[in-house]
Formats: sequence, structure tokens, C-alpha cells
Amino acid sequence: MTALEIVREARAKIERGWCKGRLAQNAEGMGCAPSSAEAAAWCLRGALCAEEYSYGCIQAMDAVVRELPRWACERIPLFNDAGGTYLEDVLDVLSRAERILLEEKDGGE
Repeated sequence: MTALEIVREARAKIERGWCKGRLAQNAEGMGCAPSSAEAAAWCLRGALCAEEYSYGCIQAMDAVVRELPRWACERIPLFNDAGGTYLEDVLDVLSRAERILLEEKDGGE
């Protein structure tokens, strides 16, 4: 998968369910692997790496890190798990990361 596809898939996962404090959780709220068929909610990092850990995943995480607020110190879990971070904030970061990847793709053609 490309970085853009990974960011889009991460957004779709988080729109279905978002969590804090773990990479993913099942419908009962118990932690599970982000790639598990039981996963019903994902944190930002878990959603980015749920499908595969690849170069595309690294590029996707890099685009997301560039869009984190400065206080997060380039740490995805710190941002995701902060008390003042809400679902809308996570989706906003993913939208901005998607725009960056689209601009890079368009600029590279």
C-alpha cells in the first residue's frame, strides 16, 4: 500500500472506532492487535500500522508527524492519548497528512 492509501485506510478505521491508551481494542474494550479481526477501535498509530509495516507505513507516519501540534514533540501516541485530544483532532491531522501526500504525489508527476 502507498502512504496515501494507508492514511486513507487509517482514517476509515478511526471513523469506525477510536481509542486511547492502546493500539486497538475489541468491541468489549479489551486490547487487541491492530490487525486483528476483533479490532473495533484504533488509536492513531495503531490505525496507521494495522495493515502492514512497510515503507508506505513509515511515509504515512512521517506525514502525520509533520501535522502534529508542536506540544506533541513529534510523538503520535502522546498526541493521541492526551486528555485534550478528541476524535475531531485526530481526523483533522489525518486530513492534513492526506493533503500533504496528495501534494507530494502531484508535485512528483
